[in-house]
Amino acid sequence: MKKIDAHLHLVKAIAGSKGQGRLTPLGKGKAIWDDGEIIKLIPDGWGEENFLMEKALEVMEANDVKKAVLLQGTLNGYQNYYSYQTVKKYPEQFIAAFALDPFVDNAMEIVKRHVEVLAFAPLNLKSVKAGAYMGSISHFHWQIILKFNKLSTTLPNIKALW
Repeated sequence: MKKIDAHLHLVKAIAGSKGQGRLTPLGKGKAIWDDGEIIKLIPDGWGEENFLMEKALEVMEANDVKKAVLLQGTLNGYQNYYSYQTVKKYPEQFIAAFALDPFVDNAMEIVKRHVEVLAFAPLNLKSVKAGAYMGSISHFHWQIILKFNKLSTTLPNIKALW
């Protein structure tokens, strides 16, 4: 039976950022935070410093996965454009949500571009600045959600993931 992977991260370039600072690749699937913590980010055999679409297709095939939902965030660094390129090349195998830090100055313009130009539908709000998922909603986050809801009435294909 073929499966759907509802949470897959592709990593063209490790570019993580959060409260521990920036994430730098070390090779062999490992990376180091600015505070010195070393993490194993990519499983053995999947990539040294990245996990690319072609390798993901191999892993999916080996595990009877028909389709995968591409997500990204602060750990790997936003891979929005690479996710777009992947879906464009393999539309039957991938669907992608784009990630957005709602604290960036032009958040709504970025949402509009990703929906209208790049044709993303799902949106995943992540905050590098606050170091939190949108589950812990502050007054500022509510302002972003209200703006997003207003924008979503003019962009009916968009769906938020939070």
